[in-house]
Amino acid sequence: MHRDTFIDHVGRVVGITGVAMPSFWTGLIFVYVFFTRSTWRPAPLGRLGAGITCAAAYHRGLYVVDSLLTGNWQTLRSSLSFN
Repeated sequence: MHRDTFIDHVGRVVGITGVAMPSFWTGLIFVYVFFTRSTWRPAPLGRLGAGITCAAAYHRGLYVVDSLLTGNWQTLRSSLSFN
């Protein structure tokens, strides 16, 4: 409808850039814009909250399983939370 207007050019550049850019790079840009530059949510820096450690006896990298095996409920709560 609006051929060769500013909106057409911006839409074309955004579309071509979105298709040409690898998905991991787009994800990194989203993390930078929505978590680092804004204060909407804290940055996704790790799987556990700050100051929470995983159980040393069963360190498999599966934090939910490790915390259940050791009975570490604080780690379990942190590994299951989405905030």
